Amino acid sequence: MDPELARKAIPGAGGHAASGTSPKMSAAATSLIVPSAPHAITQPAPRPTPALTAAPAPVPLSLPALKLAGIAEDNGADGPERTAFISGEGQLFMVKEGETVTQRYRVTKISADVVELIDLTDDTLRRLALR
Repeated sequence: MDPELARKAIPGAGGHAASGTSPKMSAAATSLIVPSAPHAITQPAPRPTPALTAAPAPVPLSLPALKLAGIAEDNGADGPERTAFISGEGQLFMVKEGETVTQRYRVTKISADVVELIDLTDDTLRRLALR
């Protein structure tokens, strides 16, 4: 290597060549340290906004297990008066038309072998038949 070039390339080399002719120069002094490029400061990516979805459909209430156990009939002045015997929820309900079975149903009609109940929560009709 050209000694003049070595003096220009390594400041403080004392005019000695970079080839190691200087007794004060170590092997580490012959390499140049180039500062790395500054790191760019990055912002965290914005969190995605959750998409709006429709509310889930309401879960229908399960029907209580009701069974028509029997129907009693008495002759009344205006025709037969019927009483339905309905079992459910660990109870036996003896009901006539217009009365309630549990707090959920009202008896709308009692025929010879079928009882019609109206669901008080959603006005749907439920029929119980003798088996």
